[in-house]
Amino acid sequence: MNIDSKVVTLFNEYFARIKENIVTCGKTSMSVKLSDSSFAFVMNAGGGKISENKVQTVIIEQAQENRDIERHRIIYCAIKDANAVIHTHTPYAAAIGKTGKTIPALLDDTAQIIGIDTRCCADDTANISKILKKRKGCIIIGNGTITHGRTLDEAYTGCLVLEKAAKCFINANLLGNYKKIPYIEAVLMHFIYQKKYSKANQNMLKNKQVTDNTIEIEQGVIDSGEAALRRQVVDAGKRLLNSNLVQGTWGNISIRLDDTHMLITPSGLDYLTIKPEDIVKVNFNTMEYEGKLKPSGEKDIHAMLLKSRKDINVVMHCHPNEGSAFAVALLSMPVVSAEMQSCVKGDAKVSKYALPSTKSLAHATVKAIEGRNACFMANHGMLSVGVSIDEAFECCQVMEDSADKYIDAKAAEYDPSGNTAEEKRIDAFYKMVSLKMK
Repeated sequence: MNIDSKVVTLFNEYFARIKENIVTCGKTSMSVKLSDSSFAFVMNAGGGKISENKVQTVIIEQAQENRDIERHRIIYCAIKDANAVIHTHTPYAAAIGKTGKTIPALLDDTAQIIGIDTRCCADDTANISKILKKRKGCIIIGNGTITHGRTLDEAYTGCLVLEKAAKCFINANLLGNYKKIPYIEAVLMHFIYQKKYSKANQNMLKNKQVTDNTIEIEQGVIDSGEAALRRQVVDAGKRLLNSNLVQGTWGNISIRLDDTHMLITPSGLDYLTIKPEDIVKVNFNTMEYEGKLKPSGEKDIHAMLLKSRKDINVVMHCHPNEGSAFAVALLSMPVVSAEMQSCVKGDAKVSKYALPSTKSLAHATVKAIEGRNACFMANHGMLSVGVSIDEAFECCQVMEDSADKYIDAKAAEYDPSGNTAEEKRIDAFYKMVSLKMK
């Protein structure tokens, strides 16, 4: 069967994104379902572009001698809504695989997209398919990670989130503590995400079209000032995504429009496909909004901060790799540098835990950021504020750099060798696991 050039283009797009945003230490394979009876499979050992002749068409009902292909095939057989699969190799997940430990749901994005926990399993198709029936990804002991999704984008986001979960678990152990999301709440988060939150985004990606929000910027329905602010928000979302400060549709951004309105990112749409007209205009006094798209579920946090703090115009919420460890360790980060003091205005506190998109979380976050320009949100992520998009984004980066330096210092206490920072953290984790097992 001839492979559509669009499939090859899609594969190359996500191989490029993996190469740019995920540190891999081995080959990567991808597949997408072509029909109810077949899928397209490709293996990429070097991370470069693949050509059409490298892509194979595989019949789902026919067992494969090639184990790499068979792993993909068995997922399509076992999981009805799986339309894409990615198998790759990443360092922190590999480290967890060596210990065989289960990563509990520490972060809400992991609970939402992966499931109630992240399991390690033996490299056989029966084990893999059994675990993945209730999860979107798992760690294969000695052989990387495998994720599936309704689109290739969802499977790719699963790769990002799974490796971040592994890194966060290791880093939180180095910080000395972690708090799990309650089991029932993790189940609820996963259910809501699969059934509701991600539906609009996955349908949009599958159909390759952006939802019409009935606002025509080019035709002059809104003024040029608002149009410029909308474009700033769209560009900021791409900056967060390209900096790996968010994964998939997580995180949110708002900017003050006037004394009563803010512009905020919509709920559940991908940053790469959002257009200026998709940004939602919200009255932060009444919370009424314009257009067909719903504003971010964390709109209450943005509204409360923009109303109470006249010194800021932008609120930015992200899900960073390094800072998330403080969010799950429930540990405030002390001032690490003069840059952090200048930007954050002091140490970075952690809010009390609350479910996402609730007023409880909004109140807890507003309290945690009092007198500061950034804070951590328990089991959730990080939030920064600023006079401008650039200022809030810089604050996110300074927080992430500070967290990175602090965790590196903690790892060096366990492993003072000349290894790389990554190796120090992983070796320190192995020592901690070994001590706990004695």
